[in-house]
Amino acid sequence: MDFERFLEGITEEGRRQRAELADFEKWLKYVCAFANEKGGILVFDVSDNRIRVDGQDMTPQEAQEFVKQKVAECIEPFLQLSLRILEAENGNTFLLAEIPAGRETPYYYTGGETAEVYIKAEAGGIIAGREELRKLVFRGEDVSYDALCSGYDVKEISFTEFAGCYQECTGKSMTEKKLEEFGMTVEGRVTNAGILFSDSCPVFHSRIFCTRWRGTDKSMGRTGIEDSEGYSGNLIYLLNRGISFVRRNMNSLWKNTKDSRIEMPDYCGVSVFEGLVNALAHRDYMIRESEIHIDMFDDRLVIYSPGGMPDGTRIQDRKQGLLLSARRNPAVANIFQKLGYMEQKGSGLGRIRKACKDAANYSGQKAPEFYSDDGQFTVILKNMNYEDKRQEQLILTEKEKKVLALVAEFPTISTDHISQRSGIAKRTVERILQSLKKKGILIREGSRRSGYWRVVEEVLE
Repeated sequence: MDFERFLEGITEEGRRQRAELADFEKWLKYVCAFANEKGGILVFDVSDNRIRVDGQDMTPQEAQEFVKQKVAECIEPFLQLSLRILEAENGNTFLLAEIPAGRETPYYYTGGETAEVYIKAEAGGIIAGREELRKLVFRGEDVSYDALCSGYDVKEISFTEFAGCYQECTGKSMTEKKLEEFGMTVEGRVTNAGILFSDSCPVFHSRIFCTRWRGTDKSMGRTGIEDSEGYSGNLIYLLNRGISFVRRNMNSLWKNTKDSRIEMPDYCGVSVFEGLVNALAHRDYMIRESEIHIDMFDDRLVIYSPGGMPDGTRIQDRKQGLLLSARRNPAVANIFQKLGYMEQKGSGLGRIRKACKDAANYSGQKAPEFYSDDGQFTVILKNMNYEDKRQEQLILTEKEKKVLALVAEFPTISTDHISQRSGIAKRTVERILQSLKKKGILIREGSRRSGYWRVVEEVLE
């Protein structure tokens, strides 16, 4: 068995850690962090027939029982993990501990002086802060932020703008009973979802910052800003203001046909609308001092919202058309659905793709892109009227094509493994990666240790 390739196939780089069996305080914190997030794998080298831990010799089978016992003693609540012993093709023996994403979060490490909650195993395991701990409690109790009561009484809050929008969209009047059915009120109290749609909306970080930048990046700083606005308020207001900002900062071309003229705007209106609704509905409102950003460049429009995928996965790792498995704010999403702004769960990104593809000025290079990590979700819409003057840079050598093919297939691959599989010297691989980054063909996302490569341009043969 090619053990390294096997590990790459069953989990991404940031979700596996090599550990020394004797250093159990360290690897138990990894176990705690993996359980509190999206799971992971610990790899123990047990190649010696006798592994020494605290002066005691163990066989691989005894080491397996030792890991199970330590987890039962030091991790609360009880966590069921999977253990197996594998033989690598070089004769080495490894013990794999597969830790699932826990269902009863938060999980505590109780082996120290005080019980602590750990997260971020890829960073060595760090103690969860107040906001992270609240999220873990909500997850363990299967409660969402938007369903909680805000502390405001119904008599203190008005919904005039929302009621008018509902009337316009459905032809129906808003009633107190419907406010409760929509999850905006509970027994005379206003939920967080209701507050986000209220006229006053006292949630400070319910904001959008919109900027039109000159050029294709932010390198000119403030001098490169052509237009900028910041908006605070309820979600209906933010949606309307965000769309208005985009409209006033984009242009259209016209195409003459035999019978008419076809308008070809820089960005498809449906895609912009869906992208912004997606950001407002699914952002993490528990991340304080944060807001949605709309950044417009010459060649693209970027909508950034705080918070990654609710289930901890990466959107760029999912197959197109696969529905999202969870909604972070189900009450907010339900309200948008009642207004006709959203359809079935997980269909928004598909509609963004389809709307772009149906545009008269669409080409394969203008396909929208989606990216997420632990802290953000980003929608990138290409300016369909922008002509890239850098095409000559996209002609690659055979070695560059070989490296590019590997990172496209294995986004988390290391330079060592690229060198091994391609037969290209490691230093040459490093130079090629830097060259591809400068050409705008390749982007390194995330940290150096747990990040991955993203191919962003089509390559000319």
